[in-house]
Amino acid sequence: MIISMISIGTELLDGRVQDSNSQIVGAFLNDFAKRLDRIMVVPDEVRTIVQTLNNCERGVVIVSGGLGPTDDDLTRFALAQWCGKNLVEDSTSVEKIKEKFKAFGVPFTENNRRQALFPKDATILPNTQGTAPAFLVEHDGKQVYVFPGVPKEFSWCFNQYAKDVISSDIKRGFIRSLLFQGIGESRLASKLTRLEEFQVTVGYRAFYPNLELKLKASDENEFSKAIDHIFDVVGRWYICESTQTPAQKVGELLLEKGLTLSTVESCTAGGISAEITAVAGSSAWFQMGFVTYSNHAKSSLVGVQSSILERYGAVSSQVVCQMALGGQRQSKADYSISVSGIAGPSGGSEQKPVGTVWFGLSTPKGTYVCLQNFRHSSRSKIRLASVAFAIRFLMWALEENLDQHKIVLGPFEDHEVFSETGILIKEEH
Repeated sequence: MIISMISIGTELLDGRVQDSNSQIVGAFLNDFAKRLDRIMVVPDEVRTIVQTLNNCERGVVIVSGGLGPTDDDLTRFALAQWCGKNLVEDSTSVEKIKEKFKAFGVPFTENNRRQALFPKDATILPNTQGTAPAFLVEHDGKQVYVFPGVPKEFSWCFNQYAKDVISSDIKRGFIRSLLFQGIGESRLASKLTRLEEFQVTVGYRAFYPNLELKLKASDENEFSKAIDHIFDVVGRWYICESTQTPAQKVGELLLEKGLTLSTVESCTAGGISAEITAVAGSSAWFQMGFVTYSNHAKSSLVGVQSSILERYGAVSSQVVCQMALGGQRQSKADYSISVSGIAGPSGGSEQKPVGTVWFGLSTPKGTYVCLQNFRHSSRSKIRLASVAFAIRFLMWALEENLDQHKIVLGPFEDHEVFSETGILIKEEH
C-alpha cells in the first residue's frame, strides 16, 4: 500500500506554524518498517491542492488542514473539484456544530455552516475533539482521508479512522534503530558497504555526538544477517537502541546489578549528573554529584592531593583518578566517574591543547583512566562530547568489557591512586 500525506496551510510555508501532523503518520508507519511515499506541504489554494491530489500515487492519501470556517479554508472546495462532485450541506453535522458552540458558551455564526459542507457521497467522520468533522473521499483509485489540521484533532481522527485501515493492509516488517558514538557518519558507512548485499534499507542520522543507523527489512532472514554483519564490523562503537538514551541504559544496568553511582566534574559543570538524573527513577541508583572547578574544591570536596595538583595540573590522569576515587569514598557509591579537561576557547597549551579531556572511573575492581582529545571543536561541543564519553565509559565498565578498549588504562589500586606520585603512566597527547 502506498501512503501519501498532504499538509495544507499557507502558515506552514511562511514559517508561522510547523507541520507536526506528518510526524504522527510517519512515526506510525515506522513501526511497520514502512514510510510515507511523500509529504507535500501546499498553500490554501484550490488549484494547487487539486494538482497535488492528482500527483499522488494510488493508495491512501492523508490530508491535513483547511477545514475551518474562514474564507482561506478551501480544502473541502478543492476535494469537491478534484472528484467532480458538488458540495452538500449535512444537516446532522450542522446541528452537532451548533450543540458544540452552545456547550462552549459561544454564539453560532453562519460562516460555521462551511464546516458541514462535504463532497456528495463522501463519508462523514465525526470529530469529537473540535467543531469540523473529517471526511473520506474515494476517487481515481485513492482513499483520501481529510482531517482537521489542529494537531490534537488530527491525531485523534488519524487514530480513530485511518490507523486500522492502514495496518490491516500492510505487513509489519522488521526494524531496528542503533545508536553509535565515537565514529563519524562517513567512516561508519564506509565500514558497512557490504550491507548492499542484503535486502535491507539503511538510513543514517547524525546528531552530535550521536549517530543513528536505522535498518528496515521485510524478510526476517535478511534482516538478521544484516544485523549480525553490523555488530561484527562496527559493534565496538554501538551504544544502545535509539529508543532509549545512553543514560537510560546505564541506569538500567546499575539497577539490574544493584549498584550506585556518583560523579565528580570539572569541565562539564554538572552535565554528566544532569544527563543521568534526567532519567526517571535515577534516585534509586544515583548517589550525588560534585562540581569541582577550582583546585581548592577538588581538594576539599573529594580529597585530591595539593602536591599532585601542583605537580601535574588539574587536567591530568593522576588528578582525575584521585577525583574519581575520592568521589567514590565520599559518596559511598559503587562507581564514581570523574572528568577534567580544557573546554576552551582559552586555557590550552602545546602540551595540553584545547579539547584535552581526562576521565577517571573508580569501580569495585579498581580505578581506570582514559584520555580523549576533542580537537577542532567549540566549547559547547567539547562539553557535550565529554558528557557522552563519560556515560559511554561507565557503560563499558557495567557491561564488563573495559579490556576490549585499548584507550582505557587500569585498573589501579587505591594505594597507587593516592601515592606520592599518583598513578604512573606515560601521558601522551
